[in-house]
Amino acid sequence: MTAEGTVANPDDSHRTDNGILVMPGDGNFVLAEASWRPCRLSNTWGWPGAYAVFRNDRNLVVYHYAHPPRDSGARGISGCRLILRGDGSLLIRDFTGGTTWFV
Repeated sequence: MTAEGTVANPDDSHRTDNGILVMPGDGNFVLAEASWRPCRLSNTWGWPGAYAVFRNDRNLVVYHYAHPPRDSGARGISGCRLILRGDGSLLIRDFTGGTTWFV
């Protein structure tokens, strides 16, 4: 899920050796340890059918038809990539390699 415009649909997951980024069917976008123990949540449980998008404006957003979007607030920063690192952390880096958002 590193490219702009990438979508995480319900039940999608992306995994590294030390972390998992998952969009379960309940709508709660989760960053978990390799053991599946949640580290960070989007607090969007109860939003079945929700999906996450790393938008072209470099903002990570969880959408659901009946709720306002939840976002990372990193919009408008050019040349960014969403990275799920081997240590299990999730970040958005700009074109210089600087971190603009981190969990």
